[in-house]
Amino acid sequence: MDQEKGIWDIVESGNLAEVIGFIKSNVALIDQHLEFIQANLGKAERNLVLYNLLAKVNLYLCCLISSLSGPVEVIGFISRSLFELSLITRYVLMSEENLMQFVAESGVDKVQLLEGLLEMSDIAYKEDIEGIKEEIAELKTTLVKFNFPSKKPNSIKTIARIVDSELEYKALYKLFSKYVHPSSFSINLGSEGLMSEDRLRHTFLAFALTYAVVTFQQIREATVGRVE
Repeated sequence: MDQEKGIWDIVESGNLAEVIGFIKSNVALIDQHLEFIQANLGKAERNLVLYNLLAKVNLYLCCLISSLSGPVEVIGFISRSLFELSLITRYVLMSEENLMQFVAESGVDKVQLLEGLLEMSDIAYKEDIEGIKEEIAELKTTLVKFNFPSKKPNSIKTIARIVDSELEYKALYKLFSKYVHPSSFSINLGSEGLMSEDRLRHTFLAFALTYAVVTFQQIREATVGRVE
């Protein structure tokens, strides 16, 4: 709680240099821990997934630095993404079953993406049709071979329910969905009648930093002391 309050204090100060300094310090710490994972932990699925989640957190933090003076919607998008990464991290750390389900979903996701490309083959990718079909077949075979579950990937809403954060999800997504997406509200009104643009910017930014730091802490706690 004290750390979260500290983040809000930094954001509310309006000192851009201080905010950038805070983000850069966390980017550096995360970079160090990513190096630790690579150097000291094995190639087990758990380690790879946690590494990839943390690397994605750092990617969004770097994007945040370059977006601080840009449109509020961009900061909102980054905040939503970091919130989702926080939920996914908690989900995969809950159990081996959740972890393997998440790993399998990457294969299922890729199959769906490739099938989407096939549906566009009348306007693009004509020369790649056979290659795409072969890759889809190979992916499906791999999923069966390694007994990966091939059910529909969990939605973020479902993951939020599983990690007991459904109320938090519902509250935040009312804000994210109406402001980040091209809704009638965001197009016609923006932040008018809701709060000042600066206040909304601060809100999105504080949420983004909080979820980034929390996710980093969760992954660090799950990996420190597990030298293999």
